[in-house]
Amino acid sequence: MPDAAALRLDSAMGERLARPEYRRDFRDRHAPFRNRRSWKFERRQHFEEADPSREALRGRDGEQARRHAAEALRLFARYDGPRAPAARERLGTDHGGR
Repeated sequence: MPDAAALRLDSAMGERLARPEYRRDFRDRHAPFRNRRSWKFERRQHFEEADPSREALRGRDGEQARRHAAEALRLFARYDGPRAPAARERLGTDHGGR
């Protein structure tokens, strides 16, 4: 990884963008690097989902965490979105959980 100190940003130099503007700006800036190796540096971000499987892991209950994750995967496989085929494949079904 490049030297993280060299990546420090001066917050006075930037502006906060709404999501659509951020996505458009990111796409425009990322285009020259598409399909090439690059680093994406993000700062001050922390994200955690309120998820029963994650809570079980925090409580060191691996078996309960696996049950929650398996149930989430079964529910996800019911939908016909772009990632559903992978979920159905992982479950070993070809009917979408229907």
